[in-house]
Amino acid sequence: AGAAVAFSTWAYAEVDVLDLRAQGQAPFHDGRWSAHFRFTNRVESWVLVTSWPALLTFAIWLFLAARNARALQANGFTCSPAWVLGVFFIPVANLFLTCLNLQEIWRASNPRRIEERDTWKNAPTSRLVHLWGLNCLVAPLLVFIAFRLDSLGRDFVVIASWLFLIANVNAAIACVLSIAIIWAIRHRQWQRYIRLYEDPA
Repeated sequence: AGAAVAFSTWAYAEVDVLDLRAQGQAPFHDGRWSAHFRFTNRVESWVLVTSWPALLTFAIWLFLAARNARALQANGFTCSPAWVLGVFFIPVANLFLTCLNLQEIWRASNPRRIEERDTWKNAPTSRLVHLWGLNCLVAPLLVFIAFRLDSLGRDFVVIASWLFLIANVNAAIACVLSIAIIWAIRHRQWQRYIRLYEDPA
């Protein structure tokens, strides 16, 4: 939640840049730019302070959720819980493999597919996880393009600012979706546990 607010604030900082540019104010020659740079530095620090703990705790939760899915009588996974955790920290590959692992955990947590240990494989995937994966993929891609455009000169600064703005909004959305996915999978695993051990009927 803190990371979502931080990325949203960073997006607002890019809106401020666009507003200053629209007014024709040049950097380093106006008091508002100085205030903006101070504000942006604080926001960047806030993003670092919130995003790294968020990533670490999400990785730990991913390991525990993968382990729980196997404990709830589901077999035939692509990766072990340790690999699910390890893949999360592999650059580039984590954008795709983490999404696939999340989909497996989501499907294996289905409380209605409990007839056999591999019945979960016929369970539907989650649009929520698809949307989360799309936002996680788009955000760094836009940041990369924005940095390249920003280095080309002041003619591309406005476009770069728009891309930074959209990227930060995507990152904030991904954080919110992470919270929703964690809550949903926790609820699904709890319901599956009840169906398996407390109320089989």
